[in-house]
Amino acid sequence: MDQFELFTRSVVQDMTKTEYEYISSTIEEKLDLNGFLIQRMYFYQRSSLYKDALNNFCRGGEGSDISATQFNQLALHFRSERWKIFYEFGLWCVNTYKDNPHSFHEEAGLEFVCKAIGCLTASDSPIKLTAQEKNYATFRLILNVYNMSPKMGNSTVVSFFSMFGMIEEVNKLNSLSNPIH
Repeated sequence: MDQFELFTRSVVQDMTKTEYEYISSTIEEKLDLNGFLIQRMYFYQRSSLYKDALNNFCRGGEGSDISATQFNQLALHFRSERWKIFYEFGLWCVNTYKDNPHSFHEEAGLEFVCKAIGCLTASDSPIKLTAQEKNYATFRLILNVYNMSPKMGNSTVVSFFSMFGMIEEVNKLNSLSNPIH
């Protein structure tokens, strides 16, 4: 069993079907994932910095590195949207990596998806989540990565939880009622 499957089990093992449906719909609503993933325009996406970052990323090579720096700058300018900004760039990298594996896209994808999860679940996040919602939101964001590239999904689980010294807990399949503080 891979790391993502173990993590998924740890998130849902103690939930009833009703609890799962409730938390799933709550997270979808709070994060607006359907709107986000189908390219609804957000304020930061109208900025010239975003457009420059997109053009640099599409150029590839050194442009991708420049784009990563620009996305970090975007997150500083649009703090309330920082998780979306990091997540969007992370997904660009994962999507590029699955078609053309390159170490930059692998490393940047992991870094930015982990930053997105960290920003979303942080105590100062503009989106207030309960402990159970944080678990599910983390699962939900990694699920998109896993669906694009199972290798990257597994690596994201390991990277994110290693940052918090918690991969051992996921591996044990203990009930993780509050893995992210």
